[in-house]
Amino acid sequence: MKYEYNDGSLEDHAVQNRFTAYLKAAVNHHRAKYIQRLRQQQQKEIVLFESEDIPSELGFASSDDLLPRALAQLRAQSQQILLEHIVQGKPLVQLALELGLPYPTVCAIYRRALKKLREELLRDEFY
Repeated sequence: MKYEYNDGSLEDHAVQNRFTAYLKAAVNHHRAKYIQRLRQQQQKEIVLFESEDIPSELGFASSDDLLPRALAQLRAQSQQILLEHIVQGKPLVQLALELGLPYPTVCAIYRRALKKLREELLRDEFY
């Protein structure tokens, strides 16, 4: 097939130009929606407490080994998400991309890890 210069003057070229413009608009629209969705996800992230406040928030300022023991009860992936988000300050969106997981899954793992951590710390307080 011979390459023809597309100057838009022929009817065949005009149809191709309209289709190309349609495809470009669709890709730009999809890209804009994707960026908007990422921004919305980042705005939804709530930092429940800072890493240095974990023991004091739960009333465990004096116990040195209580938090590491409670963290050891979590799965490795939960530990990684929890520590990287709280200690290193990585957004959950970035963690989702790094781990190859959907954003809602990373949020759920983070929330479950926080809940289990709290339960472990509160359980150890009463024993």
